[in-house]
Formats: sequence, structure tokens, C-alpha cells
Amino acid sequence: MAGRPAFKPTRDQRSDVEIMKADGWSNERIALQLRISRPTLEKAFANELQYGRDTVQLENLKSLRKMAKKNASANRQLNDRLDLAATRRPDGGDEPPAPTKETKLGKKELQQIAAETPDTSTEMGELLAKRMSLN
Repeated sequence: MAGRPAFKPTRDQRSDVEIMKADGWSNERIALQLRISRPTLEKAFANELQYGRDTVQLENLKSLRKMAKKNASANRQLNDRLDLAATRRPDGGDEPPAPTKETKLGKKELQQIAAETPDTSTEMGELLAKRMSLN
């Protein structure tokens, strides 16, 4: 007795998986929509699952670019999108760069700062602070 034939995805199914993944659907949800198991989905649509979001975004950018040549509103939208992209991480990620970690000061550096900073809770400290701000 022969087993079930191997699943062969259609071009439409591949396109559907790309758009569902681009929209943030989980693999489980996509598999349910296609009425296949999650392992079958992950085997048959590995590229679409990995690159689906990028593929859909590229298609949208190409469409927007084409429209921007004829339409001022689309042109503004494309420029806004490109300006936003310029503020993203250099590696092309969607998240802004992580803040750099501040260097912790050592005991001696902290003592030096304290020595150079007047204690404004006293009259003399207030006078020193005023004088330092004038310089």
C-alpha cells in the first residue's frame, strides 16, 4: 500500500503564505488556513515563511515607486517612507538602534566630580555654583 502523495504547493498558495506571514500570522494559523499540518507548511513553504514579509514589502515599494512618478501623494508617501528608513538600524532592521551602554564611573572619578561640584544646600555652595555658571 502506497502512502499519501507529497504535498505540492501552488503558486497562489505560495503568494498567500507570503502575505499572511507579512501580516504577522503565526505558522500554526497559516497551516490551519491552508488545511495542512504545521510541519508540512514549514517544509513546503520554508522560503515564503522566512522571506515573505520582505518579498511583500519589496512588491509594495515597487508599486509605490511606480505610482510616485505620476502621483504627488504617492511621491510624498514614498519620500516619508524613505526618510523613516534612514533612521533605522544600519543593518536594515525595523527597530531603532539600541542605546549605547553608559560607561560606569569608578570611585575616584565620582569623588573628583563631587569635589568639583558645589553643595548647593549651603549658602557658600550656592555662591560657588553661581560663580561657576558665570564662567
